[in-house]
Amino acid sequence: MPLCDSAHSACVSRTFLRSWRCHPKLIFTEETLGLKRTEARDFTSRVNQILKNHSDTGVKILEFVFDDRNNVNTCHLNSWLQKAVTPGIEKITLFLPWRYREEYNFPCSILLDGRGNSIWYLDLTNCAFHPMVGFDCLRSLTKLRLYGVCITGDELGHLISNCFALEELQVWCCMELICSTIPFWLQRLSCLTVSECDMLRVIESTAPNLTTLDFFGEPVQLVLRESSKVKHLKVGYSYTPNAVSYAITKLPSIAPHLKTLAIYSSSETVNTPMVADKFLAIKHLNIHLGEDYDDAVTPTYDYLSLASFLDACPVLESFNLSVSLLFTLQRCLLSAAETFFFRENAEDLRFIALKRKGFQLHPPRRQLYRVRVLQLMYIPGLGNEGTQTQRAGSGPKRRLLLDFIQQRSYRRAGSVEDAVVPMLPQHPRNE
Repeated sequence: MPLCDSAHSACVSRTFLRSWRCHPKLIFTEETLGLKRTEARDFTSRVNQILKNHSDTGVKILEFVFDDRNNVNTCHLNSWLQKAVTPGIEKITLFLPWRYREEYNFPCSILLDGRGNSIWYLDLTNCAFHPMVGFDCLRSLTKLRLYGVCITGDELGHLISNCFALEELQVWCCMELICSTIPFWLQRLSCLTVSECDMLRVIESTAPNLTTLDFFGEPVQLVLRESSKVKHLKVGYSYTPNAVSYAITKLPSIAPHLKTLAIYSSSETVNTPMVADKFLAIKHLNIHLGEDYDDAVTPTYDYLSLASFLDACPVLESFNLSVSLLFTLQRCLLSAAETFFFRENAEDLRFIALKRKGFQLHPPRRQLYRVRVLQLMYIPGLGNEGTQTQRAGSGPKRRLLLDFIQQRSYRRAGSVEDAVVPMLPQHPRNE
């Protein structure tokens, strides 16, 4: 039942009134309060009325979500939090408009006297948060999400240093963050997300059980130490080019135990280099090139240089490449098939199984290109085990099956032409 209807029912029912005064879930949004756009300014009065009739105990879940047109005074917000945050509360979500980012300071005092010890979920958006040294009010916290929060690296350390139950930490668009240090004693921390923190320069983690790390933004110094056992990593740069080159040259030593790697590159200006270090455990590789900018990949970029990434992953099982460009990749596909996959140096060539997807094209604007899907399968023996990386010459019977399984056309400026691409010759079967 919406909060508005619950309050109305409480006015006519004593039994419901008693239960309403101890209602454990308070979610304050325009929708739950039954407000229309023309009534947005009534947000404060509605919340005041509801909290006035509510007891000071029993709240488990508390959410405040409002925007600029609600015109909420920070003094009112402080009084609401002071009344609703009581011992036993488990989940707090505070979603404020952008202008509150530096205007509103989340009061640490509401978490004192044991009122914060039962909180397992804390989600703050667009506010300031400045915990002091010795802050230990969130001992049960398992998930922390900070979006657009004004907090320094030291203050973040004060916040999480005694959160021994913390399992997931998300930090988004925190512009005062320069260095983020995750201490060793956060042994339950398994998932870390850091995104679009423009001033960030260093991420250092010694959390021993960190397995998933997502990073998006400008290049930073990544120091994992005891967290080097990270198995799943997503890395992407906002504006700096060559995330693919960074990944292949730096990550083998930083995160040698990776099993899944996803790279998001807004711009590639140099070819992917050959390296001596290997990703000895990677089974799934995803590379996304230029999804945000038309000039994301320079015309001179050699897609075949990505073969060095395949060579650096000896146990690779799946590879997905997504490219967004103005021009068709048919020439690149044909060139790849003719010059890389058909090299005669079979002893050193690893054939990667690419099922269903070889190269995926996302055309922007008016031009819609359709290309054939390149499907490569290395089939040892006579079976259909096409999902494992193999060294040619290691099995009794092998064959490389190349097939363009979807022959399509492309459309340009309203006219349709058939893109006739000759079938490539079949590779001879090795008996």
